[in-house]
Amino acid sequence: MIVYEAAPLTRAKYAVCSFGTSDIAGSGESGTIRFTQNLLKPLATSIELNGMLPEIEYEFRIRQFGYVDGNCLGSGDEYNPLKEVDRY
Repeated sequence: MIVYEAAPLTRAKYAVCSFGTSDIAGSGESGTIRFTQNLLKPLATSIELNGMLPEIEYEFRIRQFGYVDGNCLGSGDEYNPLKEVDRY
């Protein structure tokens, strides 16, 4: 069995992701995702999306790092807020 524990925090942490696309007509998808991790509290997420079409399936991935240069090659693995603990 793999046991997980939340990463230790010494202070609250915040992250914000804003994104947007546009077409020639100036419309498109956009939004803001906000994460708040307070001490000893569950992760709180606020998502504001605009221009999303119901017939399109969207997918969001959160990466370990916020770098977006070089086609996101420096963004790291998909983020896992739980830290694996090897107890053996």
